[in-house]
Amino acid sequence: MTSRLKKFALALCVVSVALLITAPASAQSNWIAGSKVTLDNVDIDTLTVDITGSIFYSTGVAFSTAFMGADSGYGEIAPAVDWGDGSSLPPYFPAGNGIPFDTTSTPPGAPGPVRAYRMAFSHTYAAEADYTVTVNSHFTGGFSPGQVFTGTVTTAPTPSYATFGGVQSFVRNTTVASLAAPAPPVIEIPTASEVGLLALALLLGTAGVFFLRR
Repeated sequence: MTSRLKKFALALCVVSVALLITAPASAQSNWIAGSKVTLDNVDIDTLTVDITGSIFYSTGVAFSTAFMGADSGYGEIAPAVDWGDGSSLPPYFPAGNGIPFDTTSTPPGAPGPVRAYRMAFSHTYAAEADYTVTVNSHFTGGFSPGQVFTGTVTTAPTPSYATFGGVQSFVRNTTVASLAAPAPPVIEIPTASEVGLLALALLLGTAGVFFLRR
């Protein structure tokens, strides 16, 4: 390689690095901007809960589906949906396809327009209780994970070596499905002292009326 060609290659590398550093974070990586779980219906009679799981991409290729849950390619890191009772849905539900695109908008707190992918899920519990329902994205890092506008960035170890190294990040969001039976109303029963005071008050009232009439 000639000296002039080497200088050109070096200059090109410098320019590329400068552009990468100064470019907006949203243009550097196709990162997931958030995840959300919406409680659509809670049926305390059948113990059935209906939710909508939403995954948000901030920019990038206009995929027709988005993956839910985290998987390193060597095993599950986080399920698509964790129902809070030991039951869960595996990553990429339905397997291999992901959840469908719904709409593009700018939700409150979002750094800009995001593509929302949504799917409805349903689960029936075995007992009355309050359950924490969790939805996980397939967030794999990026240059600015701090721009996530809804949900919490969580990092978990991979089952074994993967493309992303020993850990992988994803966005998690939760809600509480309350299926606990309501507490029975509290009925106050007058105590003996209260009964005695009431009787005394009636007696004094009667005596007062008697003396006034005399």
